[in-house]
Amino acid sequence: MNTFDEITTNALRDQRPIRLFLNPLTRLFDSTDYRGSVEAFVQNQLRDILRSAIVDTECQLLLQPLAIEIWGRRALIVVDVNYYSYDWHTAHDLEINMLEVYRLVLEKEGKNAAIRRDTTLDLRVNRQVAELHRLNGVLRPPYLADHSPGADPVQYRSLRPTLPESSYPNERTAEQERVEEEVGSIKQHLAICTHRSMQASKERMNTFTDISMVADCYQVLVSTSGNIILGGRITNEARSHQCSGQLSGESLQNVARDQGTADTVESIVPQKGRNGS
Repeated sequence: MNTFDEITTNALRDQRPIRLFLNPLTRLFDSTDYRGSVEAFVQNQLRDILRSAIVDTECQLLLQPLAIEIWGRRALIVVDVNYYSYDWHTAHDLEINMLEVYRLVLEKEGKNAAIRRDTTLDLRVNRQVAELHRLNGVLRPPYLADHSPGADPVQYRSLRPTLPESSYPNERTAEQERVEEEVGSIKQHLAICTHRSMQASKERMNTFTDISMVADCYQVLVSTSGNIILGGRITNEARSHQCSGQLSGESLQNVARDQGTADTVESIVPQKGRNGS
């Protein structure tokens, strides 16, 4: 039996454009024709699943597979539902292609499903779909990336122009500003302590000299509760990544991994050094 939350049911009944993210078992599809078998699954089983939510077998549903990634035992798939205003020419522009994302979980044989609204996936899935349109240039979806052992390497050779960074929403701007402000406060406090210590006793100068430099050499981390944590010394590599809110180069596999549903932890293209197709 299929289950849907109220938001999903209303979205389907109102025929609002939504984006589905699902990670079924790879064995449900034909390994010699992933595109064709996923398309058949979407237009048949998935269509029946969605129709059961609105109890209307005559309801028209526009279903369009956009992305297919094969990672070991799992396939990661994104499908647009009722996105009638989809424009392939501008689909790489995230600013005008931010859809609500819904998570679809299939039972092992793909017969029953549960669908729920998942706001945590909105930016990440929409951004990856936009990036795939940019990377694949003149090619049209669904975009397939097969990372199975022995599969041809994923390549991109006809990239679209990169949009200005300002056109992409920044999901961590406020947090980054808060971190920078707190780090600045810590450094200022340490500098004051240094100054007072140097004035109090010249004999203790060597002990407290350049405490602000010591602060610079310590990693400032943000815990899940938002607290500032002073950790060990930073390496050059760690320094380049600290307080970074960017998610560039992310993939559907990374999204699934963060949600606890992926079977692998490898990184996906795009990565520097890979050609484009």
